[in-house]
Formats: sequence, C-alpha cells, structure tokens
Amino acid sequence: MEMKATRRAYGESLIELAKCDPRVVVLDADLAHATFTTLFRDAFPERHYNMGIAEANMVDVAAGMSGTGLVPFCSTQGICNKIVCKVRQLCLTEINSILVCQTIINHIKLSKSC
Repeated sequence: MEMKATRRAYGESLIELAKCDPRVVVLDADLAHATFTTLFRDAFPERHYNMGIAEANMVDVAAGMSGTGLVPFCSTQGICNKIVCKVRQLCLTEINSILVCQTIINHIKLSKSC
C-alpha cells in the first residue's frame, strides 16, 4: 500500500466518487490547494465551487444543494464554533434533517478564537 498524505487521498477519493455519481459536488473555503480539492477541480471544474472565506455560508449552500438532489462535500482546513453551530442547526431543523451533506475537515484545529 502506497503511503500518502490524507489530504491527497481525500482529493483523489473525491474524483473516484464523482466518476461513479454525477451528483457529487465539492465546495471549499478558499483552501483548494491545502485540502487537495484542486485535483477534483481539475477533473470536474463544473462541479467545484470556491465559496471564499465563508465556511458557515458554505454549509448553508451545501444544504441547499442537497435539497436539489446533489451530494455536496464541504472542504476546509480547520473548524471553528461557527461551523459546528451551523451544522448542528441544520441537523435540528425538520426541513434539513433529511438532507445529505458531507462536511469534511482536514487537519482539525479547535480554537477558542473562532
């Protein structure tokens, strides 16, 4: 088995998923190089969305995409309380409880400053 960075494996795995399922889309928070979603962006540019430095908004957009039948993967390099609260809020609302939204956090870093 070849050793590789988990970030690279994530980027490569997204490509494999997208080949099997045309509903797979990837959102990132201006960190495509850090999360290796550049690999996905190069393979499927029409299914990659750079949401800028707005992680909580990215989660909202992903929930909306889920509602249309897409399977979004949110990618960011850290996590802060805003994202945790947003995901929790979406899970607790009846309308969004049935939505599928994958939130992937590479190299989780918890900080009180978020």
